[in-house]
Amino acid sequence: MIMKKILFLTLPLVALLFASCNEDARKLQTGVWRATLTTESAVEIPFNFEVKETAGKQWIEIITGDHRYPVEDVRIVGDSVFIVMPLFDAQFKLAFSGKLLRGEFIRSTYTMPCVAEPNTPYRFFKTNSNPAYNPAGRWLVTIGSNVVIGEFAEKNGMITGSFATPTGDYRFFEGLVTSDGAIMLSCFDGSFIRLFTGKMTDENTITDAKMYSGYSSVQECSAVRDADAQLPDAYAVTTLAKGYATLDFAFPNTEGKMISLNDEKYKNKVVVLQFSGSWCPNCLDETLFLSEFYNRNKDKL
Repeated sequence: MIMKKILFLTLPLVALLFASCNEDARKLQTGVWRATLTTESAVEIPFNFEVKETAGKQWIEIITGDHRYPVEDVRIVGDSVFIVMPLFDAQFKLAFSGKLLRGEFIRSTYTMPCVAEPNTPYRFFKTNSNPAYNPAGRWLVTIGSNVVIGEFAEKNGMITGSFATPTGDYRFFEGLVTSDGAIMLSCFDGSFIRLFTGKMTDENTITDAKMYSGYSSVQECSAVRDADAQLPDAYAVTTLAKGYATLDFAFPNTEGKMISLNDEKYKNKVVVLQFSGSWCPNCLDETLFLSEFYNRNKDKL
């Protein structure tokens, strides 16, 4: 009878301890991870993120050079990990697979296989010695039928930078140049998923290049170094429709009240109109700038 009571009391205790161990095992390993997203053409686009923990709650920061993009919505349910990006209608659905995470990155229009490995701070190669060339500087880059400006910096063999267009940029890239001249740069922020690869044949030329974007887009590229390269004037590529001398509008505001550019409140003030999309990272940058600008000048705007 005594043995039965001891057994009866011990089993719940063992179950409780086992559950506690399981909860601990379900936490993500803190530190820097390496993740890859696989395109339709079986090309891997790598990026890094760091798992952090504050007061028992885990969250991640996506890393590109000195830039960090915080993502706080990280949930672990059983053996599954759900990471929801704060913008761009995107999320990861992953599962523990040994020390790895395996699963999918999901956008509204496509899904990409994803694998992530902990304690892996490198992006392309664990070691990269004697890069053949240094691409730091300004480049005139042809991507498909578009001409953009590449701006790169180099520090301890790591290349960072972006590709600028008249209406924005391609966000934050990080990568390297190998000893045989191969250049590879990747970018991930939940909206922009890109990989630029090519061959530096000398200090001033990149050939056989490709830009992979999202799940399926692949564009042929080339680039030449050009310190004086300039983008077209953005004011020249955006104009009023023929027959219009000024902007005009009328529509309901967030309270349902009709507003118009001709309203009394706008007279004798500078009016700034922003055309943007919540899916557009450059628009978000612009919104932060305009918000701070308005707070400093709202008596005149």
